[in-house]
Amino acid sequence: YLTSEDIEFEIRRLPVLRRRYMRPSRIWGYIRDLLATVRQVRRLRPELVYCATSAMLPVALCSIGTRSRRILHCQEIWKGAEGRALGMLSRSVDRIICISEAVRTSLPRSAQRKAIVIHNAVPETDEPLVPARGAEPLEYLIASRWLSWKGHSTLLAAWDAAKPLGHLTILGGPPPLGA
Repeated sequence: YLTSEDIEFEIRRLPVLRRRYMRPSRIWGYIRDLLATVRQVRRLRPELVYCATSAMLPVALCSIGTRSRRILHCQEIWKGAEGRALGMLSRSVDRIICISEAVRTSLPRSAQRKAIVIHNAVPETDEPLVPARGAEPLEYLIASRWLSWKGHSTLLAAWDAAKPLGHLTILGGPPPLGA
């Protein structure tokens, strides 16, 4: 779809939190991807870094020290050691959008203070969610694998249907298996 619509894109490896990447044999590759993402985010200087899943929290961490606002779209209940690790990483975001109250209450207290519940992540308002900034075009960044259920086609259709708000960059790539 992206190629057929003449949409500029790059395929990049991202520091996605996956158990299989935390093995000793893969940790150096993960660190390489993390450092490359830091360079990419610094180069892009996005207004907003939107992490479409908790597994993308390292991308928010990569943008610390930039002017970027960082938002996490939290879709899963955090628990156990993974929940504690995600809680530490969530300190790097400014806002957490939870898909349910159950998801919000599973977060550590420090994260709950930044969290709001928006069912299906769509607020009930007619007002556009556009950050105020000077005359410069805005830079938007979404970090997520291109899985059909993540809504990239909906995002691109909405982006095309609306007056362009700036430049959209999608960091991610196709899943290892499936559509």
